[in-house]
Amino acid sequence: MGASCAPPVEPGPPAPPLAPPVSFVGCDDVVGGIALDAGLVEEQQGYDDALAALDLNALPARLSLGDLSPFLLSIVAFALDVPAELVDPLDRDDLLETHMGRAVLAGFATADADPYDFAFFRRGFHRYYACSRGLPSTFPDLLRVVELDADGALEDARAAGVIIDDTQPKRPLRRRLWSPPSYPDVFVAETLDDDDAIRETEIVWQGQRDDGNLDFLVYAPDGALSAGSHFATNSGGSVASAAPYTCLFCHGDDALAFNVVRPD
Repeated sequence: MGASCAPPVEPGPPAPPLAPPVSFVGCDDVVGGIALDAGLVEEQQGYDDALAALDLNALPARLSLGDLSPFLLSIVAFALDVPAELVDPLDRDDLLETHMGRAVLAGFATADADPYDFAFFRRGFHRYYACSRGLPSTFPDLLRVVELDADGALEDARAAGVIIDDTQPKRPLRRRLWSPPSYPDVFVAETLDDDDAIRETEIVWQGQRDDGNLDFLVYAPDGALSAGSHFATNSGGSVASAAPYTCLFCHGDDALAFNVVRPD
């Protein structure tokens, strides 16, 4: 049999490199980032062990948050992604199925004189918010989600933003505000140091929740998701406080929903 007369096949162009997969926070992950100031409730260590030691199954099948103030109740509802008017009463067995649900139950299990231990709930909210919302683990992961990981796309989006001088939450620092063109429901605020270095990146994201509220994300200068953020104090200093807990105090409306993108 003779040799084939077919022309040789020329190799095609190399395949483009595969985009790295997006990493999301899991509930075995402990979110670090910006270190919280000492003395804050969320800064206390040992939460996982304290939660594991509780017998949550021994709680009543139906539980009420009726003794909480409306504002505090709205924060518990936010943690569960349930409208505040629908959160009470609570079903123990439903809450046992999720990490955040168990964190809410723990506030009943550790309560002493008060009907609900809101401080212990805050520690659980801090521990499990990122994983319960499935937040991107790093700022580059977020950029892939919002389709800004192509060369030049991030710089173009930033250039289209606005600089706000001396914003109240970060006073006296400046912020650059912008949104990704392909994701206009994502609002980015970058706090800028005097040399224009990005001190932290804060994001509010609307349209992702069943309760109609915003989600809150903070990324540290190294790009890691952060459970803390810097906030200006009335005395002229700043505090590194828990996020998203502290964020809720500015982004709420008169109806106790946390849906205000740009507070006055």
